[in-house]
Amino acid sequence: MTPYELSVAVRGFCKQKEREAEEHKAKLNNLRTILIEQALLLSRWVWKKQISKKEIEDVLNIDKPKNKEMTDEEMLVMVKTLNALFGGEVRIEDGSKK
Repeated sequence: MTPYELSVAVRGFCKQKEREAEEHKAKLNNLRTILIEQALLLSRWVWKKQISKKEIEDVLNIDKPKNKEMTDEEMLVMVKTLNALFGGEVRIEDGSKK
């Protein structure tokens, strides 16, 4: 196996793992939603109490996804981190490598 073929295989493996992680996260979110609905139904049918969905979510400490915009500095740090992680090289304007 040549180094190029190895890099192609590694990229494919990484993409596969990313897809699996996304699928797992989606399954967990679906399961969490089902459990909330089940708790809501149980509270109304078995306990005969009127509990709102918001109260159940508060008790279960469900975090809402945070859509935070990155500042320019944070984005630069993330790009440098990803560049180093994937074996990239830093080039200065005169074309030399760092």
